[in-house]
Amino acid sequence: MLRRRRGCKQRWRLGSVLAENRKKGARIVIWTIAKKEFLEKILDARVTISFLIAITLTIVTTFVVGEDYQTKKTAYDQAIAKAEADLKEVKVFSQYKPDLAYSPSPLIVFSRGVDLPSSIVLNIRPDWVPRYEQTTVGSNPLMRIFDTLDVATVLRILFALLVILLTYDSFSGEKENGTLQMILSNPVSRVRVLTGKIIGALMIVAVVAVLTFVITLIVLQAVSRIALSSGDYLRAFIILVATLLYLAIFAILGSLASIRLHHSSTSLIVLLFLWFVVAILQPNASTYLASELKTVPRLEDIKPTLDAASESYLAELERLQGQYATILNDRSRQKYIEVQMAWGQTYLYMALADADYEILEYAIKQAQIYRKSVGAADGEWQLYKSLYLDKLDRQLHWKRLIDLISPAALFTHSAAVLSRTDIDNFEDFMKQAREFRNQYIGYLDGKGVFSTNAHLFFSRLTREQIDPAETERRLAQYAKDPSTIAWIRNQPPLDLTDSPRFKTQAYAVLDDVGKAGGTLFLLILYAVVLLALSDWSLRAYDVP
Repeated sequence: MLRRRRGCKQRWRLGSVLAENRKKGARIVIWTIAKKEFLEKILDARVTISFLIAITLTIVTTFVVGEDYQTKKTAYDQAIAKAEADLKEVKVFSQYKPDLAYSPSPLIVFSRGVDLPSSIVLNIRPDWVPRYEQTTVGSNPLMRIFDTLDVATVLRILFALLVILLTYDSFSGEKENGTLQMILSNPVSRVRVLTGKIIGALMIVAVVAVLTFVITLIVLQAVSRIALSSGDYLRAFIILVATLLYLAIFAILGSLASIRLHHSSTSLIVLLFLWFVVAILQPNASTYLASELKTVPRLEDIKPTLDAASESYLAELERLQGQYATILNDRSRQKYIEVQMAWGQTYLYMALADADYEILEYAIKQAQIYRKSVGAADGEWQLYKSLYLDKLDRQLHWKRLIDLISPAALFTHSAAVLSRTDIDNFEDFMKQAREFRNQYIGYLDGKGVFSTNAHLFFSRLTREQIDPAETERRLAQYAKDPSTIAWIRNQPPLDLTDSPRFKTQAYAVLDDVGKAGGTLFLLILYAVVLLALSDWSLRAYDVP
């Protein structure tokens, strides 16, 4: 019994050693084939030329997009500085209309994402709900129609072509040379041969891709002087991983075509056609298909409907203004008209608040009318949303469904998400702006701006605090020379320390990885399916 147990243990140990040796042998075979592919093709002229083109395009792209980022960042910084300076000069609540600016992403060089103007500044006020209105009539601002120059585009198009040039003859070339028969006649698993060849091609592409990313980051830091955080570096690394997954699909696709076709020239033609369809045509054609599946009215077509909704409010406003205008006597009315033409509506009430109480009283009535503009703006927004924005969202949904069949579109989307330049990121900003508007209106309501205390909206003076003699003197002086009366400086700045402040919601890297996780998973799934097809095709191949 003891001898039998010892014999079983010895056989188990021997089996384990043999299994481990087989695993080591398999790894050695795969590595030997991969190294052979790598060394044979790394010095190939097509690799060298493609590498030089890729590096040149990357450097040019980084310069161009880096300058574009600096322009957007400068405009953003100026908008923020101006908004802060304006807040310090606010003298009455009628001037408190803060500006919000959309911050550009420093990773825009990797993916420019949705096509937006150089700067987006939203003015928050009661009578308007923040939105992004595309200036190009009939186009969907949520979908990009044409490719823009960025690193992701270079990777998606040029690097995919490089992989095809590396793999189109990986098996068909062996067939033509007669060496495939010798390779497959050896006691080596065909899947190991396939894996080794794919890994060899990916090793070359990985070297080029890593160098491309390193050069991009160096140019960003040293030349464009774009500061990146640790989170930005991590996002760039995950974009690199997505790039390798995307290129692996083309490496496996190239091997599959090379296995199925007998001649390298035929394999190259077929792969170039697939490359054009997958990497160039489909990502742009999906926009057209989505627009055909879900039509969206043009803004100019729905503008009459939106105007009609606003006209009902404007008609009521005009009626109330005519009713309250009887407060003004002839002299005040003339003064009101003159200064409105000179200063505009924004400064009118503040400029005259301590000069003519009749105008101040009229302004109080105007403020109570002004509150109605909040509800009118909300109603117009809901109409705009149902007639236009919701349809844009559904059209975008169709586009993303169509993009599921394209590895290139999936890669582009994941790069935009990780670069914080995708449309969802911008839409989050717009939603936060609309939420801030609600806080802003609540703040004004809390101050009694739209109530019987509406004089706070225009002035901190009461009727008793106005000196009639001083008013007469100023009006007489204004009649002689309007430029000598500094109406704007008649009050100190308003204390807005308790007013709401807009702060863009910060997103962690894990949040972006979670958003891009679905597309990354699909890229892996595409690679696994193509690998299984390649393995099956190679197993079914009969050696002549």
